[in-house]
Amino acid sequence: MAPLYRRRVTTDLLHFSTRAFRIIIAAACFAGALAGAQAQGQSAEHRILRIVNDEPVSSYDVQSRMRLIMATARNPASEQALQRLRAQVIETLIDERLQLQEAESLGIEVTDQEIQDAIGRIEEQNGMPSGQLVQALTARSVDANTLVAQIRSTLAWRKAVGQRLRTNVSVSEADIDSYLNALQQKGGTEYLLGEIFIAASQPEDLPEAQQTAERLLQQLRRGTPFTELARQFSQSPTAGSGGDTGWIRPDQLERSLAEGVERLQPGQVTPPIKVSDGYYILALRDIRKYGAEGQQETLWDLRRLFLPYGSNANQRRQRAILIRAAQARQTFNTCEAVEEYATAAGDPQNGTMGEVQLSELPSGLRPIVAQLEVGEASQVLRLQDGAMILMLCGKRTRSLDLPEREEIRQNLMLREADVVARRYLRELRQNAIIQSPEDRT
Repeated sequence: MAPLYRRRVTTDLLHFSTRAFRIIIAAACFAGALAGAQAQGQSAEHRILRIVNDEPVSSYDVQSRMRLIMATARNPASEQALQRLRAQVIETLIDERLQLQEAESLGIEVTDQEIQDAIGRIEEQNGMPSGQLVQALTARSVDANTLVAQIRSTLAWRKAVGQRLRTNVSVSEADIDSYLNALQQKGGTEYLLGEIFIAASQPEDLPEAQQTAERLLQQLRRGTPFTELARQFSQSPTAGSGGDTGWIRPDQLERSLAEGVERLQPGQVTPPIKVSDGYYILALRDIRKYGAEGQQETLWDLRRLFLPYGSNANQRRQRAILIRAAQARQTFNTCEAVEEYATAAGDPQNGTMGEVQLSELPSGLRPIVAQLEVGEASQVLRLQDGAMILMLCGKRTRSLDLPEREEIRQNLMLREADVVARRYLRELRQNAIIQSPEDRT
């Protein structure tokens, strides 16, 4: 099984997009969808659903996690969809219980400071003052302990896998030389991927894993961010970073996965792809090519107009902003025209985004930019908080150096780590006693 893993280990551990965080803060909007379960009272809310090696998973645990998950959905889910989601949430919580139990048995601890640091990174990435995240969640009746518990299990599992890696995985200088020689002599393509992996512990579990993957694909099509679904549901070690695998060559993927990725444009996702022990959904974030002279990198020179709706804007106000943007677009014959209009409208960037790689753009914008011709403006894009127009002002390819040896070492080792971690979790599942309360009577 060809492994997938992420390149950045620490800096984007629990990255929340600004949009995702704003929606999480508005999670109370989904309270109605869960009200039926809540109305049954405190005893029903804390009813035990599963017992994992004598440790319970309660209805409250599941409902709290569902609030965080459903808060990222663009459209409210039906009651039927919520019930299907609930089953997968239970499986995710079982995995987290097993991971924490294993970490405890190894004497691994996650300190309060480490959790605070992780929360601080979320706040920093979203431009929030220190301490505001937990306050905001609590103010909206979202149990902040749910986020803390997820962070704790992610950090603990990373440490447990790290201990096993130190005795099972190594990358030699010869391995790095071989990788560099392949790039220099043959050239080739690397993909920057996101992954969601749904495991099947036994062959008979494959149909259920496929159904789960199909449901997650439906959520992606409804607008739920890929990174959030990966973080909540993926059973790969990359889940903690939103499914980020880092750069990977197609010959390092299982053939069915490579063939699926090769059909994609940046910003697109595959349908569920079957492998021996589960199903993958892969998102193509970017492509880069190497030759003897190094990496071939494409840069896109962009201008933009962004018109915000303003706080608490009603539909009439939003419609007025969209009409204004559409009228402005008719005057955008040059990039200078975009800059002038954006400056007059108060855009702090004065309409200039500069040269960027597709991977630096939000996933939803990548296919739109990729299809633009130089001098062409996009249609008006309706965003969560405003209207935007993008114009492509230039496009060029440049050669960069081959990747650094340390980057290659990390990529190779962490890809091997994926295999180790998945086997590790499968062992924990097979050796665990997982029961429903009625099984013990």
